[in-house]
Amino acid sequence: MFLTVGTVLLYPLLLSILHQWGNATRLGSNTPLRTTQHGPENHERINRKTGLLFSILYFGSLVAAIVGSIQLAKTRQRDAYGIYSSQTWSNKYVVLQNAATNSFYSSSGVNLGVLDAVQRNGFSGWTMEIHDSESTIQSIKYPIFYPMQFNATCQSPGTTSVVDNCVSGEFINQPAPGYDFSDFDPQLQLPEFSGLLNLTVTSLNPLAFLNFTSDPDVWTSAQAYQGIGGLYAPLGEWYVNNSTLLQVGWSLGSDGPCQGLQINLAEDYEEISLILVGIIWQWWIYWAENLGDCNWDL
Repeated sequence: MFLTVGTVLLYPLLLSILHQWGNATRLGSNTPLRTTQHGPENHERINRKTGLLFSILYFGSLVAAIVGSIQLAKTRQRDAYGIYSSQTWSNKYVVLQNAATNSFYSSSGVNLGVLDAVQRNGFSGWTMEIHDSESTIQSIKYPIFYPMQFNATCQSPGTTSVVDNCVSGEFINQPAPGYDFSDFDPQLQLPEFSGLLNLTVTSLNPLAFLNFTSDPDVWTSAQAYQGIGGLYAPLGEWYVNNSTLLQVGWSLGSDGPCQGLQINLAEDYEEISLILVGIIWQWWIYWAENLGDCNWDL
């Protein structure tokens, strides 16, 4: 906006300088008068052609600068929160496509299965059903939207037995905005919470169901994560202890988080990643319904 307004305001001044320079050049010429009997008319035509050429180049450069700036901004944002390149710690990712359709993919892009998100009575609760034969966790229930809690059903490793409440947990401090929205400037692109988000994850058998010898510490910070479903879409990184757990960005080929999210899952801690996928899905829906202005049917 500053570039456009400044360029438009500067245009008449530059055009006036160009005409003055042309007049000074003509008056300073030593060409005999007999060869320039129609000099003023010719000069005016030359001035018009020069002015037209200058205008085309000037505003063409403006358009190129605007397009280039937008593309640069998109690239920088996508590098920060968007498409993450293939990571050595991740062999699988999930694409959240809309309110109910979510798919598993291998790191090479092969479809491995689906996640069915079933929401009940608004924000009274929802369930994430995992249709992936390799997953230990079969479904995750989130009984209420606030305070955020969950419990999971697992398939016991090496058997066909199903174990209810194999994993459970909740946020230690329930996520809440860290800024006053009434005085909040959306252009600042700050996260909408302050400090840390910590999630407890407790298991009957952490080693069997979570690939951990003890219950892990799951967290993210305001520096690593953008939103919790309010002002901003949930984009960024989560961690388990001191390792990257998952990354949330725009899905490949989309123009923004309204068109979908891609979530890279940690290969070693996929089950914990899946727990967060359900929470991120709900925050994404909440953001889309309220401040995301997404044009798709929920």
